[in-house]
Amino acid sequence: MYDAKVASPVCLFWENMLSFCSMNDLIECMPCLCVCLRLKQSLSHCEMITDEGVRHVGLGACATDSLTTLELDNCPLISDAALDHLTSCAVLQRVEVYDCQLITRAGIRRLKVLHTCMVFL
Repeated sequence: MYDAKVASPVCLFWENMLSFCSMNDLIECMPCLCVCLRLKQSLSHCEMITDEGVRHVGLGACATDSLTTLELDNCPLISDAALDHLTSCAVLQRVEVYDCQLITRAGIRRLKVLHTCMVFL
């Protein structure tokens, strides 16, 4: 359940971290991202998360073998490109993209071809 008191600081952290991580900073960002994703795999209601931010999640060292669920509900800036960035997440089983207006059925189909995950639109 979405709790604005809890989600706001979490979203602020993610939005700032994923927005400012460049490829040069990726190695420094990933250990923290890896630990956080194991604890909480929800970026729902983080309205400033972009395709580039999801790319950083998908490139994470632990994402390939640990990320099983990713919630991206109500993230209006992500598009099909965000789903394309998740192709290296080998154990991904569930992706939630409710109220993500830029995600299309074609993008979901491309992800499902590579993974046997369930995508909730």
